[in-house]
Amino acid sequence: MNVTFFCDRCMAKSRIDASKGVQALTCRKCGRELSVSPTESVRAENRLDRCPVCESAYFYREKDFNAWAGGAVIIAAITGFLVMAGRNITIALGILMAAATLDLVVYALVPFRYVCYKCLASMHGAVKNPAIGPYDLGTAGRFADDYDERKRSQDG
Repeated sequence: MNVTFFCDRCMAKSRIDASKGVQALTCRKCGRELSVSPTESVRAENRLDRCPVCESAYFYREKDFNAWAGGAVIIAAITGFLVMAGRNITIALGILMAAATLDLVVYALVPFRYVCYKCLASMHGAVKNPAIGPYDLGTAGRFADDYDERKRSQDG
């Protein structure tokens, strides 16, 4: 399982393979030593039970797809529709239908990734866990308050 996370001091992105049992990582930007502690189920089975970075048990799932690529497809579909709408409405609607079909195919094929509410680390390649649901604003709000308190104590 690949884990992508951010340094809590400088926000530099780092990536590790949690199945290898890495215990520590040095931030490439600020040099801070970051401890990583994947559990046995993460290392051996790629089954997510605790976050390897912060040891939280609160996750949400989302599709592991590049948002910029999705936005580019939407912009291209809208532009194609607007260009063709005055010339041939059938082709213009066909462009929108093709974009919708592409969206359905990509949604069906792209796997999920799991994101930790507490540290925003994302886990790629974990075994599918139906107990982990989509993003929940109430749960995220609880961790946002914790983040603000931690940030104030580090700054002050």
